[in-house]
Amino acid sequence: MIHHTPKPQRAKPDESQSERNAKPNAAPPVLKRFQTPKADFRTTTDEERKFYQSRAWRNFRQHHKDIQLAKDLRRASALVEQNPQLGGDFTRWLISKAPLCEASFKAGVIEPATVLDHIRPIRQGGAVFQSENLQWLCEREHNRKSGRK
Repeated sequence: MIHHTPKPQRAKPDESQSERNAKPNAAPPVLKRFQTPKADFRTTTDEERKFYQSRAWRNFRQHHKDIQLAKDLRRASALVEQNPQLGGDFTRWLISKAPLCEASFKAGVIEPATVLDHIRPIRQGGAVFQSENLQWLCEREHNRKSGRK
């Protein structure tokens, strides 16, 4: 018969009152600048998958897509006004790519968007059906934002 003896507990060094009152999992000040913001990069849960496949989400997504198309048309018109040499063909081409990826457009790249992304994730308290919490992203930008490869 094998007996397992537990390891002896180490004695804790004396702590000052301020150390005892510190947050239990707070990083030392030197390491804080190396920490990344806490985010939940786990895969989509079954509950989330059901939501994104629901009729309510699909209808809302289509409605938001129509709104984004109008926004992209205004963007195209503004670009043509600033650069008349682009002309109507550019506007038609740009709209054919719509909706456009917000992140790529800000970086000066025209990329079609495929994902309606919650800016603040639902699981972190973000609003589900609020336009201010949504943005269109291409898959590359969405994966970058979500921490996926």
